[in-house]
Amino acid sequence: LEPVPKRPEYDPDCEEKKQKYRRWMIIKDRVEREYQTLRSKRDDTTLKMACATEALKHDLIYFPHSLDFRGRTYPLPPHLNHLGNDLSRGLLSFGKGKPLGKRGIYWMKVH
Repeated sequence: LEPVPKRPEYDPDCEEKKQKYRRWMIIKDRVEREYQTLRSKRDDTTLKMACATEALKHDLIYFPHSLDFRGRTYPLPPHLNHLGNDLSRGLLSFGKGKPLGKRGIYWMKVH
């Protein structure tokens, strides 16, 4: 994250100082937006890690699901579930693994 440069002097009568001030405002806004994005991602990661740490205390965990009118299922836990981002899915593993069998690779490719 690049630091915000020092605020230039603003003089409404001097065109050069107005241009420097405008460029500074653009840079400042971009840095602040990037900081807010990183803060949001950091908070999201912290929540996911806290949920995963809590889940480690148990042998198995289950995810309750809701069903919509079309018959689709959605997990109820908002932070850590199998439909989340890569971090969420990477933190989970199957409790009872099973071999794929003869047609397992085929069906994995189908889905």
